[in-house]
Amino acid sequence: MALAMKSLPASWSNKNVVEKLRSDAADSLSRMIARAVAETGENFQLYDGLRTRAEQIALFKANYKYTGRKFKAKDTDRWYDGTVWSWRGGVRVASPDLGSNHETGVAIDIHPSKIQSWIKSNGGRFGWSWAEGNRNNEDWHFRYYPEQDQYKSEGWLDHGAVQKAVGATVDNKIGTGTVAKIK
Repeated sequence: MALAMKSLPASWSNKNVVEKLRSDAADSLSRMIARAVAETGENFQLYDGLRTRAEQIALFKANYKYTGRKFKAKDTDRWYDGTVWSWRGGVRVASPDLGSNHETGVAIDIHPSKIQSWIKSNGGRFGWSWAEGNRNNEDWHFRYYPEQDQYKSEGWLDHGAVQKAVGATVDNKIGTGTVAKIK
């Protein structure tokens, strides 16, 4: 049975758009990211959550060039549709042939580097892994594994309710200002 998708606050996005994740992944991210901000003293930006296959292909083609080769010349080359494509620069993207965990709503791309480092060190207990990002040289890419989420029973952390309770500006995104009010 497929799990429902959950909309995330637009304030979490670097593009100020509503990103979506599978409900269990969204719940975990809401809990984890509040702790990451509190412990790093750094605000976060979600660059991507759920994306369709068509969006994955478009993103790939915007960042990789068809070569017609049948061999990889560089470690940044990717196989797609039976041939090798070379990286143009910009964002490194997994081949659409591999499928993307973004397409199933269990992957995120997140910045900045302090938040990435925190998730690499601490995300496992929330069910978030960097293994896939590491394989693709993507410091920003993390995948959710619900069976590893030790805090699943906590559910969704309502950032707006926390902000309201501590007298912070309510934008539905716990940031360093909210953390200062909590402390």
